[in-house]
Amino acid sequence: MKKLNYRFRGMTLVELIIASTISSLVLSGMFISLGNIYFSQKKINATQSFASESRFLMERITQLVRNNTIDYDRFFIEIGPDSDAAICPGFEVRQIPYTLRDGEADPVDLTDFDNTPENRAAIGYENIFVWNIADGAIERYRNLGGKKFVSGSLDEIDLCSQAFHGTPTELYLINEERTERTAIRLDGDRLQMQRQLGVDVTEDGKSDNWSAFLQWSNGGNGTCRAYEEASFTTPPISGTVLRASDEKSCTRGHDWTNISPKAIEVTSFEFIPGPDREPFLNYRNPDVQIQPHVFLRLNTKLRRPEDFGVRSGNAIELTQQTVASSRVFGNLR
Repeated sequence: MKKLNYRFRGMTLVELIIASTISSLVLSGMFISLGNIYFSQKKINATQSFASESRFLMERITQLVRNNTIDYDRFFIEIGPDSDAAICPGFEVRQIPYTLRDGEADPVDLTDFDNTPENRAAIGYENIFVWNIADGAIERYRNLGGKKFVSGSLDEIDLCSQAFHGTPTELYLINEERTERTAIRLDGDRLQMQRQLGVDVTEDGKSDNWSAFLQWSNGGNGTCRAYEEASFTTPPISGTVLRASDEKSCTRGHDWTNISPKAIEVTSFEFIPGPDREPFLNYRNPDVQIQPHVFLRLNTKLRRPEDFGVRSGNAIELTQQTVASSRVFGNLR
């Protein structure tokens, strides 16, 4: 019989177990590494898309500020000067024109003319700078260029000439032609925008009736719905005011609409418009002779990151801030 050769023996059970264990550990490490790489790439992609959309949202607001200017008239109506005794005491005394006060010429009940948006709209921000006030037998001017009489001279800044006090919750902007005004606000965790277009009801070349519901009416010759709702005798002839037959402009008006992507949660939106009064109407106040601008701060985070392949609990957030200056120059009035 031939002698057997035992040089090529098989593996023992112990060796197989050890080899399997080592292979499992190596493969497990590889899969864990591949999984981490996959989720890291997912987070990078989601973060890049989130940052891009957030920056686009901030840039959109910035461009709105740059291409428009602060709407001091609307700030005055919606917020108005504070009637606190230390700031602007006695709204009916300091704000109503002399020609609208109680008297034989044009009587007004001052007890009903308190500091409300409706009454401020009836007065108008521009008008508080141009009237006389009677002080006994002496008639004197006040609010000329944003100053008031003290000891017989215009030498004190009049805080009643501020368009608003405090921190506004809505940002109001108006275009150079003063025919289109925009508002931006934070509603819950979504940014919203409203666009109103103006109609010249009094036919003086200025927009005096504002509406966000400007759907185009195809009935008849085709008119803007704002004209159907407004009271006027003939359409305005000024080229800078919305025309009754201007379909392109009419369709730009809309009520509050979400402008932030649904996947992005806006945690805070802060803005500080400056100056707090119109420089051209407050021309005697050197502190406000600066170009209108708005400080903006926007905080966003990715809503439901797990929907984008990112592990739950991994918050993706971004904070942006900038100062945008209006590119609209000169006295628009």
